[in-house]
Amino acid sequence: MLAPDQGPSRPMRKGRESSVVPSTMCGPGPRPRGRRATALTVITLTTGTGRGARYTEYRCSMVSSRTTGSSTQRGRLSGLTRRTAHEAVREELRHAILSGELAPGTPLVLTDIAEQLGTSRTPVREAIRDLVGEGLVDFDAYRTAVVHTPTLAGARETYEIRIVLEEMATRSAVGSCTAADLERAEALCDAMDATTDVGEWTELNRQFHAVLMTTVESRLLRSMIGGLRDASAVQVALALRAGGLGMREANEEHRALLQAFRDRDPEAAVERQTEHLRSTLRAVEAYESTD
Repeated sequence: MLAPDQGPSRPMRKGRESSVVPSTMCGPGPRPRGRRATALTVITLTTGTGRGARYTEYRCSMVSSRTTGSSTQRGRLSGLTRRTAHEAVREELRHAILSGELAPGTPLVLTDIAEQLGTSRTPVREAIRDLVGEGLVDFDAYRTAVVHTPTLAGARETYEIRIVLEEMATRSAVGSCTAADLERAEALCDAMDATTDVGEWTELNRQFHAVLMTTVESRLLRSMIGGLRDASAVQVALALRAGGLGMREANEEHRALLQAFRDRDPEAAVERQTEHLRSTLRAVEAYESTD
């Protein structure tokens, strides 16, 4: 588990990485001595056919670390290349943000995250850069990376634009999506049905909508919708945790949308997609009004 930054700031030590964030203590009180074992979970899709496609969970066990006196043996992501470590750190941070482990406004300290995940600073820096691009992380006035804090006005603007753009994209995608795309979308629906974890569900939801837009001819349109979808993820997760957005109801809406794609019915697909987006926005508005 990633511990949110709670302690006071301290000055940078000479030679320490300073290009991303200033160093701070990761929690109150001294760090405990002794052995610490951690594990990192990455979820990937195993290709298959029909309902036989499955999500497979890989656990990358980190080497535990022991602190003795002034010497510390830091763990490493065992057997992973730098690129793979970057992807694994990005998934871990994304899940921590979407599940609420890292709340909006929480500073993300490069050196502390690297130590907690048992890796070097480079993949952490790359992961933070990716999450900035997804809209999950911002840089504050002091160039500190912090978890994005969404606003109701921002959510309304994002969803109203998505509704317009996704109508165009859906009409294009319904006639061009492949059988493999539909099978993958169904596997994602199955995975969403099977989980109650908010962070995991939110990421699967993001992937589901992305799969249906895979064959949209306009690259610019795909890119614009992808950016808006990523920007919506934090508020979707917040609404889920508050109970304003129900996983079961959203899963049923996903199945109805997928069926419209299978039927190659653009009018039905646009109707299902628009209503799904509007119901999600209503859930976000309900959450924000009681916050």
